[in-house]
Amino acid sequence: MVHDHNHDINPTKSRLIRGNKRLNLHAKRTLDINDEVVVHLNKTFRSLVSHVGGFDNLQFLERDARSYIEQQRRAFGKEGDG
Repeated sequence: MVHDHNHDINPTKSRLIRGNKRLNLHAKRTLDINDEVVVHLNKTFRSLVSHVGGFDNLQFLERDARSYIEQQRRAFGKEGDG
């Protein structure tokens, strides 16, 4: 296994590494509530981005939020036939 990189690692992008992505309790609660009242996920995500002051301050991507909602729907049997 080689541990040397042929380029510098940008510390501002470390939040995008899988192990560093985190949905905090506020984000999870916001996603859950807005999903219950059928607010589109992209609008919820944009409100979270606005709340933290921009994309660079958010520790997850829209895809991560979508995965969380899908996981919650499966867990509670809200998606498809049960």
